[in-house]
Amino acid sequence: MESEAMVAAGSLVTHGKVIKSREIWAGRPTKFFKKMPNEEVKHITQSAQNYALLIKEYKN
Repeated sequence: MESEAMVAAGSLVTHGKVIKSREIWAGRPTKFFKKMPNEEVKHITQSAQNYALLIKEYKN
């Protein structure tokens, strides 16, 4: 699995599957769903960073 790639919750990634950057895969077994546009990657990255900050804030 490359960076900026996503696998849907509950999906089953079979042996040897390569999930490339900016791709979303889903299903049991996983199948290619779609490529993520730049704006979607930016949004997901920002959301993850915000989540990490909230974790630190609430741990203290």
